[in-house]
Amino acid sequence: LGMPSSNHVAHIGDTVTLTCVEDGCQSPQFSWRHALDRIPKGVINTSGATSNLTFSVQLESQGMICISQCERAGSMKTEKVFSVEVYSFPSAPLLKWNDILTVGKKAVIVCEVDSVFPAERIKVTMTKDGQPLETMHPEQSFENFKPETVSTEFEFVPTSEDNGKEIKCVASLDLHDIGGGIKQKASSQTLQLQSPPMETELIVYPSKTVQAGQTVTITCLTHSSPPAIITLRKKNKSGVTELESEDGKYV
Repeated sequence: LGMPSSNHVAHIGDTVTLTCVEDGCQSPQFSWRHALDRIPKGVINTSGATSNLTFSVQLESQGMICISQCERAGSMKTEKVFSVEVYSFPSAPLLKWNDILTVGKKAVIVCEVDSVFPAERIKVTMTKDGQPLETMHPEQSFENFKPETVSTEFEFVPTSEDNGKEIKCVASLDLHDIGGGIKQKASSQTLQLQSPPMETELIVYPSKTVQAGQTVTITCLTHSSPPAIITLRKKNKSGVTELESEDGKYV
């Protein structure tokens, strides 16, 4: 009993065709079953000495058996086991943070990879402008025979220099030992930081000492991201606003 290939690496949802070829028998009888004695879900197409089983790959597709028997008297049944290595890695990792990134305020960036199988084979790394980051991996148990969500975290206190830098997350699923190579996907985001108004100052031109009737320009300067909305107000002795500025200058 022969076939083109007995080892297959397939993603959940892929369509796979397994082929059995019986040598030395013109009209063999074929049957298919699952390694766990379940009837396989799929379409069987038999023609002469060849039988094909076509199916959509699921987790339970990891073992299929083709059974062949020649019609001649005294012939023995022969079996061939197909090794179907199943994996799931449907999407690129997702970068997210739960709060607005603010200069000087501790933040956590999370990289999450959904629906991974086998989850213990995934490796997730993060970089900032190409430099590796020391990440934390929450304790996770991969005992269940199902796709899992895998995540890693980077905790830091942003500085103004971090604004505009690229955070990149790379997820690598190692299937090398089962003939599937390394499947890799990545995603990135640019840090957009907020910083509250700092180093705020008032500038009086031409001088803080003025004469009655002299024109004076008062300017308020501050550093922030995004740029702050600056309002200047002049109040009289009773506290009532007399004049107001919306552009940071009062003349």
